[in-house]
Amino acid sequence: ADAPLIETANASVGGVIDTKALEAIPTAGRSVFLMATLEPTVQASGNAHWNRMQDQVGNSAISMGGGPVRANNFLVDGFPVTDLQNRASTNPSMEAVQEMKVQVHTYDAEMGRTGGGVMNMSPRSGNNDWKGSAYTVYRPTELAEQLLIPKLQGQANVPEEWKNGGGGFGGPIVRGKTFFWSAGEKYVNNQPQQNSFLVPTSAERRGDFSGLTRNGAPVTIRDPLTGQPFPGNIIPAGRISPVGQQLMNYFPTPTTDVDNGTTNFSMTDLLPNSAYQFTTKVDHQFSPNVALSGFVLRQVTHEANANYNPENKFVGASYQLDRTINTFVVNNTYILNSSTVLTLRGGYNKFNDNYNLPYDFDAAALFNNPAFTNQLSDTNRFPTLSITGYKGAGFTNRQANGYYQYGGNGTLSRLAGSHNLKFGGDYRIIGVKSLNYGPSTGTYTFTGLYSGNAAAD
Repeated sequence: ADAPLIETANASVGGVIDTKALEAIPTAGRSVFLMATLEPTVQASGNAHWNRMQDQVGNSAISMGGGPVRANNFLVDGFPVTDLQNRASTNPSMEAVQEMKVQVHTYDAEMGRTGGGVMNMSPRSGNNDWKGSAYTVYRPTELAEQLLIPKLQGQANVPEEWKNGGGGFGGPIVRGKTFFWSAGEKYVNNQPQQNSFLVPTSAERRGDFSGLTRNGAPVTIRDPLTGQPFPGNIIPAGRISPVGQQLMNYFPTPTTDVDNGTTNFSMTDLLPNSAYQFTTKVDHQFSPNVALSGFVLRQVTHEANANYNPENKFVGASYQLDRTINTFVVNNTYILNSSTVLTLRGGYNKFNDNYNLPYDFDAAALFNNPAFTNQLSDTNRFPTLSITGYKGAGFTNRQANGYYQYGGNGTLSRLAGSHNLKFGGDYRIIGVKSLNYGPSTGTYTFTGLYSGNAAAD
């Protein structure tokens, strides 16, 4: 039924965004959470770019009713999916949502653990009629113009690719008794990003710094042991570290083989991003007074950052973010009599938020020092390098973070004349199991302190 003009059952203020509104009103990234900004005092404060299915942080950066950002509670079918960092671990597809209730000033006890507001998404249910919906969005790469800077530099066109599609379908399993609604969504987004860097020249890779200049003046390379200049600004082959030589050789070849302090390497990298989600809700009516429903959601996303190393991918200062979300919720409703309703609910939510290393690298072979490498927690990682003035290297630290929560809640509601009495409880376990390898093969900084140039160091 339609909501009453004046809410008398609780002290909350807010509104309901239903399926019609979700279908009709444009929204950034098809984000259900960001639709909450339609309600007064709800403000989105995150980066406007991060509104996709996989952007848990951006979708959760919302202030509600003047409360702090990311102090809100996000629920799916009444079960909380808010992780230990107060992020919404999943952003359900609009094809799967019947309505979203936005409660801003939640003073009721049942909305505990919330300093801002509450967003509760009710999954869509099937009925005796077969229904379905579908959509697709496609950006043809052949119609995409090249980015300005790569075009001016004469690089090949690397256009952005965007493909997005999904839909929902549902109906009766047993007419009049059991119903289902399934929904899914998937997108592939390959984003071009351009950047320019300074990398060592082919001569400098051999220890020859005779062409090195800064501000038009030659830079003298000095022997760290004596403080005297190397003859001809060339480091003798016998003085070059084998490890340093290998590290130098892994860097990309410069576009312009000159080192005068300005950028000599430019590249447009294509960032692969993809995500998919599927959900199913099943409703069963045991009798007019007893109903049971179950909801499952699985979401898998992959996000990569710019690498800018076309020759040795394991070097690029980048990251590989892989996320998997599994949610399961069961609701049981008992109408005890014409004025009393009992609801029982249980659920489980697991959010794997992992930084992976997508390319193999044998640091043990690089260092060739078992006494050193045997102490490393993980040798399958290129070392993190900071080289003043030049392009650095090293992937984001490998991490395996599993945010989880499970529990149950129940409510007994009774109407007594003009009064509404409610009694209930909520039991929730929330936590995270985290494994962080850190920069497992070491972090090394070169500043030019010893020789006068960071690459020479």
